[in-house]
Amino acid sequence: MSETKPPFHLEIIWDNNPEALADDLFAKMGRQKADSPAEALRRRFCIVTPTRIQQAWLQQRFLYDLPRPITPHVLAQVDFELLNYFLSAWLLPPPSAENAANPRPDPDKHPFAVKSLRWKIYDFLLHQPLEDEFAPLRRYIAREGRPDPRRCFKLAGRLAKLLDEYQTYRPEMMHAWSRPGNRADVPDEALAWEPELWRRLIAGQEDQTLLAAYRNMESIIARSGIEDIYPHIFIYMPSALPPPHLHFFRTLGERLPVTLYLYNPARENWFDSDSLKRHIRRNTLQERPVDDGQLLDLRHPLLEAYGRGCRDANASTLELTEGQIDDLGFAAPAADTLLGALQQSIGAGGHGAGAPTFTADASIQLHRCHGKMREVEILRDQLLACFEQMPGLQPRHIQVQTADLNEYAPYIEAVFATDHPNARDAIPFIIADRVAAGESRISEAFRQLLELSDSRFLATSLLELLRCDGLARQFGFAAEDIHLVAHWMNQAGIRWGRDRHHRRKASQADFTEATTWTYGLDRLFLGYALGQEPLPDGARPTVIPCDLVEGERAIQLGNLARFYEQLVAFAEFSKDAHSLEEWAARLEKLVDDFFLSDNETYRDIGVLKSAIRLLRTSARAADFTIPVPIAVVRDFLSGQLAEITGGGELNRNAVIFSSLRPGSSAPRKVQ
Repeated sequence: MSETKPPFHLEIIWDNNPEALADDLFAKMGRQKADSPAEALRRRFCIVTPTRIQQAWLQQRFLYDLPRPITPHVLAQVDFELLNYFLSAWLLPPPSAENAANPRPDPDKHPFAVKSLRWKIYDFLLHQPLEDEFAPLRRYIAREGRPDPRRCFKLAGRLAKLLDEYQTYRPEMMHAWSRPGNRADVPDEALAWEPELWRRLIAGQEDQTLLAAYRNMESIIARSGIEDIYPHIFIYMPSALPPPHLHFFRTLGERLPVTLYLYNPARENWFDSDSLKRHIRRNTLQERPVDDGQLLDLRHPLLEAYGRGCRDANASTLELTEGQIDDLGFAAPAADTLLGALQQSIGAGGHGAGAPTFTADASIQLHRCHGKMREVEILRDQLLACFEQMPGLQPRHIQVQTADLNEYAPYIEAVFATDHPNARDAIPFIIADRVAAGESRISEAFRQLLELSDSRFLATSLLELLRCDGLARQFGFAAEDIHLVAHWMNQAGIRWGRDRHHRRKASQADFTEATTWTYGLDRLFLGYALGQEPLPDGARPTVIPCDLVEGERAIQLGNLARFYEQLVAFAEFSKDAHSLEEWAARLEKLVDDFFLSDNETYRDIGVLKSAIRLLRTSARAADFTIPVPIAVVRDFLSGQLAEITGGGELNRNAVIFSSLRPGSSAPRKVQ
């Protein structure tokens, strides 16, 4: 007797209107909650999106812009998940019995997560003898005849990302590489080390790789119990879906209802039609004249420029489902404006699209500016005009995208920031993809602390640390105290160097003790102790008193000495290599010792501690216990902080500034 399989629950819907896709998603969820209210309270729905920008837009669409009759506007019992994190979490092996209360695994704890794989590769490059086939790697990482730890770590990071992407986008090649002696799909003999490196990394752990997860997908999902957590999973407009991810959702659909929403700009089949560029290139190579009649059957140039990612993802989905994809009607936009006519032409795929007639309008605007600041100034003027001309327009209905957001961010803040947020011409804004570490003074101070082992202890640099409010308050300094401390340091002659020995080591020159931190602080303490009392006749003290500190100001002098002593303690610890477990414990203490956690700084401190936790987690997952120098730890944490994006308040009613990249846009009235 054959086993009865559960019904196939993967539903795929595409359309040219993202708003219609979102409305259909919420309508399905609302009907399911209404049909089974008790079940809706027991289990949570799951909405998976490619980016946080689309998450925030969906939430705002549901709460503010959704037509009222569709569903009650209470967004309860719903989990919003990022696509890559969701996939990584549920493709991991099922949790152990002691973790049954938290059935979702943490993907960062997987031994072949990118961060963990990086430590495995670093260990191999630095400590394993690199045979002849690894000669290119040996030459790259060598410095003065020995492997350089920082070069090894940077190369390990690149290779870890590459191997991770290979497993997703070229699984057949990686399966072939897993077999001893196989060099399949290696285009160049100089890259013959890649298959061998992969085999070395997975030795004894072949069943724990992402490849193994793809291969054992059905059993992993069957053991995960995901159907007991979610009654329905919705995937909203992923920008790209490689074949393994499509198979994952199809397999997931055998356990519970899964609805996949895809954006398709044209109703007609545009996946196989030719593009103008390819058509001309082929005719040129074949020395054939271009037939003007054939040009009418080519794909719309903007449709071609939309990107192979969307085209290939939709084509793969169409092939996987054998054409069983629903749509919502592909409603054609009105062609009474230039933008509407262009959208209609794209929707027709360029086939048979005539030349519409319409009056001149401002639906598409091009502005030529002499600089970035002027671009942002004109943008602000145009947005103010939009608010005047479009009744009901809200800041959340506007998104601005740029290819290099970090370059434009200072100009955006200079033009849009205001001390009067309630002014009539104030426009609230959010820089969505800004790097959190770049925004935070706490993170900048933390990076400076990580460089203490190589520091000359310049007075100006350490005084700059005290200008970080969270650090200054931790050591008992108010804002006005910093100027007084700077005066003391200047008068006491503190310039650079901890002491004479430190100066000699840093400069290879035999400087005197004067103008070091130790000598300058001794002068200040001695001056406070002696006060105005004159020195005995003929006395020649080794330390000349500096009488600047009086009364209660001695508290600030004590705070300065405590600040300096903790800097020296961490600098001494950083001189030696330690295991990552020891580094994580010491860095957590460093954050607690140097930064005051309050309502203003707790988010920034949380970012630092999250990066430190990942350092410990990735080392444990990779079973990496080898001591590493501070330079490698610094590179790891700097890279992690650079990956953490800001803009945590995307649900605010504000104009969104974001990078121009796949998945970062959402439907807006003004873009």
